[in-house]
Amino acid sequence: KNINIYIKNTFNSENNGTCVKKNINSNNSFNTISEKDIFALTFIKNTQLFTIKGKGLNSNIGICGRIFNILGKLEVNIPFITQASSESLITFAVNCDSNNDIEKKCIKKIKTNLEKEFADEIKANFIENIEIIDNISLVNIIISNINNNYGVAGKIFSLCGNNKINIRAISQGSSEISICIAINKKDLYKCLNLLHSLV
Repeated sequence: KNINIYIKNTFNSENNGTCVKKNINSNNSFNTISEKDIFALTFIKNTQLFTIKGKGLNSNIGICGRIFNILGKLEVNIPFITQASSESLITFAVNCDSNNDIEKKCIKKIKTNLEKEFADEIKANFIENIEIIDNISLVNIIISNINNNYGVAGKIFSLCGNNKINIRAISQGSSEISICIAINKKDLYKCLNLLHSLV
């Protein structure tokens, strides 16, 4: 409908706020998106990573379908997924607070069902193991047209590496507007503070 949205600060009534609209006009008196690298950061604090690894995943049609069929039956939401180009590793995240007993039981149920589904592949060593990595947070870094915004990914990875933040997995959306990184939960707020220097 092309209706402008004005976001105002309730703690600063004198401020014009930010205008969200279809086209950016740099002469507008309202604040517009800056020429910085990153527009916004979002995060999911409590997740766990599942990693399915093995040579049997390579060119084996239907593996992903079988995984997601199980997750669908268990009504599990997947906020993050990535696969190695070698096709020998699939990683996905599941929302889970490691201090919540109900959610921990759900994680155990997912692993049990995956092991049951792939019992033959595990027995034949086509799948080496199904690993769970606890206490993971996801940070979604929103960038405009990332494929043509050269060097932004390098800045993100360098910033994390130089400050001893280990990136456990990476996923980029096909919409070309974001990179999602999986990091240790203990590093979440440190990571967010550092990335704000690029906002």
